[in-house]
Amino acid sequence: MSEEKYQYNTDASETVALFTPDKNEIALYCDDFRRLDLNTDHVIAGDITQAIGWVKAHPVPSAMIVDIDGEAFPMEMLSDLYAVCGPTCKIITLGSAVNLDLYRSMLALGIFDYLLKPVTLDRLASTFASVKKGRIEEMPAGRTIAVTGVKGGIGTSTIAFGMAQVLAGDRRIATGLVDFDRTNGCLGLLAGLQEEAGLDGVLKSEHIDIRFLRRSMNRISDKLAILNQPPGYQSEQERVEQTQIFTLGATLCQMFNQVIWDLPSSQPEGTIDVLSCAQIRILVADFTVVSARNTRRLLQEIGDETDGQRVIIACNTHRENSQAIPREEFEQFIHRKVDVVLPYAGKVIDQILLKGALDISQLPAFQSSVAALVDLACGGRTAVRPKHRLLSRLKASLVRKAS
Repeated sequence: MSEEKYQYNTDASETVALFTPDKNEIALYCDDFRRLDLNTDHVIAGDITQAIGWVKAHPVPSAMIVDIDGEAFPMEMLSDLYAVCGPTCKIITLGSAVNLDLYRSMLALGIFDYLLKPVTLDRLASTFASVKKGRIEEMPAGRTIAVTGVKGGIGTSTIAFGMAQVLAGDRRIATGLVDFDRTNGCLGLLAGLQEEAGLDGVLKSEHIDIRFLRRSMNRISDKLAILNQPPGYQSEQERVEQTQIFTLGATLCQMFNQVIWDLPSSQPEGTIDVLSCAQIRILVADFTVVSARNTRRLLQEIGDETDGQRVIIACNTHRENSQAIPREEFEQFIHRKVDVVLPYAGKVIDQILLKGALDISQLPAFQSSVAALVDLACGGRTAVRPKHRLLSRLKASLVRKAS
């Protein structure tokens, strides 16, 4: 590559460009770039051919992300892209194929990394951090999802348990669930457990490992386990060391793909530690003045997403006619959009719990909203594309019949 022909980026700030041929994903990647404080103008619709042309006309970025789905000869095109980018640019590929041979071939070519779609915000942030360091950083096997209510009594535990059911039951993902409300936790009730697990003993232990946690957790299904303790309404909570919280969280991430923490709105000791480290922070609110005020305060404390720790606002209609202020006024006050609104399901939930454990499959509308929340938390893309694919297959079938 000739340095006279192409310009190198000499700006002190890191420049990242992303190319995707799927126009439906442009807005989604722009949202990710905005949260990471990156230039959204560098999210461009196009394939590797367009990426090559762009590099020839612009300063070479520090990182170039290209989607290889749909490329008939990805290695040949990536070789051409590498030739115009040179060694100063870290090329990162996106794709849907789980192909070890393809991955090894890309590494041999000089490709920096290959990310499997859908890509979560924390995965993008970790990749960009690796680009700055010049080497791929190891990520924990599991991810932490912290769910907390901005006030009490708005269905936070129900939402956390529903997410765990969707992940473990519908998605077949190994999921750990932690009820961190040590005075009035209710996840055991929602799960229909007769015996509470040993969270209190875990937090007091000097040595936390996988074997110890397996003995301390209750297995709800083959993909879901819960860590909680009997409610201690009159007991005074003992001090929890920060290192205990971090060790517990790290060990759980070795055991499960997704770890959901149900954090009480009273924010007992250790709550902020979990929120500060979680890849996903879900704030559960309702459309009331008190909730708007508390949401705004909590966002000011933990709302920075530039490190890839996404914040999701979920408003739960936990009572009939509970909306005291319009959604638009709520969003204006907290200075951001509400991501998910969950429908009212209170009376039905009470009837289900009188008979046993909560099964959100009996609440189709509520389950659908919880599934959308899981998609946001786990990187699932919500762009609607099946109609286009069905139309394409229909056209192709007509063409074959005509021929």
